[in-house]
Amino acid sequence: MQKITLELDNKLFGMLNELKNQYDEETSKTVTHDELLKELIVAHYYMEVKKE
Repeated sequence: MQKITLELDNKLFGMLNELKNQYDEETSKTVTHDELLKELIVAHYYMEVKKE
């Protein structure tokens, strides 16, 4: 598995936290920031790259 380091400014980190809170509420589970970022990458990939 590859590991990356990501630096976010306060605005982006705040946006990520809002997404995380919404995801946690909608799925009734708690995810880490890493797990959420993986979900976002997969979702964006299928919406933009693999769109049919």
